[in-house]
Amino acid sequence: MSLTIGEELIHPLLVMLSLIVLAISGVAYYRRKSPRYLLLFFAFVFLFASQVVTYAQELYVGSIDLQILGLHPAHVFDLGALFSFAGALLEN
Repeated sequence: MSLTIGEELIHPLLVMLSLIVLAISGVAYYRRKSPRYLLLFFAFVFLFASQVVTYAQELYVGSIDLQILGLHPAHVFDLGALFSFAGALLEN
């Protein structure tokens, strides 16, 4: 599978940027220890996992689906990120 120049640039950039915000959220949770920051940390973990899976599939595997759900793994991670962001927004 061949990637275009845009894909060769954007996928590693997305992985790196999601890792940066993951690290920032981890430090923020370590300093604050609140449930809101924990949920934000989990959201960025899911975001990072989604980007890594998408990049790996583009480079090596092609499309794979979860056998039980029939879903692309990145979609499951995106759903986890959305639920975590929603939980952080609703946290008192």
